[in-house]
Amino acid sequence: MMANSFIPIGVKIIGYLSIFYGSLMSLIGIFLAIFVAIYPNPFSWLFTLLQMIPGLIFLIFGIISIIVGAAFLKGSNIARIIIIILSILDLFFFPIGTIVGTILLLYLFSPGVVSYFKEY
Repeated sequence: MMANSFIPIGVKIIGYLSIFYGSLMSLIGIFLAIFVAIYPNPFSWLFTLLQMIPGLIFLIFGIISIIVGAAFLKGSNIARIIIIILSILDLFFFPIGTIVGTILLLYLFSPGVVSYFKEY
């Protein structure tokens, strides 16, 4: 780590929200998988396995979000690039995603944030 350990407040907010969001997604994924395991499909075990897929997807994306959020807080430029890509995808979810994606993109390309990630 560099001598200047100042982390921009927006980076902290985005990082902690990513970790919180990932934790929430992971919990939802675990809940869905447990629910399907407790109440299996009476017709076939294959249908039961197929019903677990959404829970596993939530769990996988939740874990990825936690890892990206932690890396973002540590100043990883790869985590910044991943969040930029996700922000671009957010632009297609009109109107809320468009607003959030635009704000994130403007912030992530601001000179102070770019220079913070170039330090590490």
